[in-house]
Amino acid sequence: MARLRDVRGVALAYGELVVTASSLPTDPMLGDQGYLRPAPDGVDATAAWGFKGGRGEGVGLFDVEQAWRLDHDDIAPLAATLLCNTNRDGRNGFPGDHGNATLGVVAGAANAIGVAGIAHRVASVRIASHFKTDGLRVEDPLAVVDALTVVGTVVSPGDVVLIEAQRDGLPVETQIADFDAIRFVAGAGAIGAVVVEPAGNGDDTDGVDLDVPQGAPVAGTQWWATRTDDSGAILVGAGRSKPENGGHACRRESNFGASVHCHAWGDRVLTAAAAGYLQGYAGTSAASAIIAGVAASVQGMHRAAHGGPLAATDLRALLADAALGTAQHMPPAHPIGPMPDQRRLAEKIGAVPACP
Repeated sequence: MARLRDVRGVALAYGELVVTASSLPTDPMLGDQGYLRPAPDGVDATAAWGFKGGRGEGVGLFDVEQAWRLDHDDIAPLAATLLCNTNRDGRNGFPGDHGNATLGVVAGAANAIGVAGIAHRVASVRIASHFKTDGLRVEDPLAVVDALTVVGTVVSPGDVVLIEAQRDGLPVETQIADFDAIRFVAGAGAIGAVVVEPAGNGDDTDGVDLDVPQGAPVAGTQWWATRTDDSGAILVGAGRSKPENGGHACRRESNFGASVHCHAWGDRVLTAAAAGYLQGYAGTSAASAIIAGVAASVQGMHRAAHGGPLAATDLRALLADAALGTAQHMPPAHPIGPMPDQRRLAEKIGAVPACP
């Protein structure tokens, strides 16, 4: 720099400081949201925020589950619309954390108060409960198909539909009616939405190998080893938050098998609660929320760069590609796919930097 200053015609020479995103320090909890960090720790959401659309712009989000407290400081700015059924937000002793925990991870408002969602600028947030109230005011927790049917009337190709539910520790699509509803909404069916589905947390003692029969078929149940159709959903496993030897070494509270496309953190996930914040969102619910945020971010980047969304099946293939994520520590005894790396995904789809 001293030599440059001596060159005739040079008015000033100095060393530039390292560039950081000015928006990051405004969120006091961002440093505790480890799943946002660069690989191999997290999915590198902050890298995606440096690309046009990387915060989920232009993408519709649908959350199928229960228990939202929509007046929470990080949830209220999303202006979420309840499409159908009962918002089980604390009735009958239920704490009402789950819906807020999910939305906080995927799309938390990233204001100066609390958590930053991976895709905190999605175009819209619509919620559909799988709880409903019958004529006797009895809550029915099994209305997954009803909720998905309503979602199917308003969802658009490329939107992200997150199903935060499991059945007896297995994916909801184990049930034939649920499978058919998912296939209709997802990339394998008529609509072409991106459906993100937990692989399930397994039974009380361990996860289940989804590639192995679990016993004799039960009426209404579609067992994994005998199925020939593809619902089109992205099945998500849960890994431990602490990486080992360059990869996330093992699953946590998760089913596994070749049927599982990808994984994310399954413990220590900081997010919104019914009131305040929750440090312990876990299992495939937490992991699926992270992957839904990644999916919305990738779709936003693709829309910004190419004028439209990725096909749902193409996006699923990208998230399942080990070259575009952090693999489990090999050889994995219980495979749950890679954890996506949004920096590599942005490069793969030709995302456009936010500042050209």
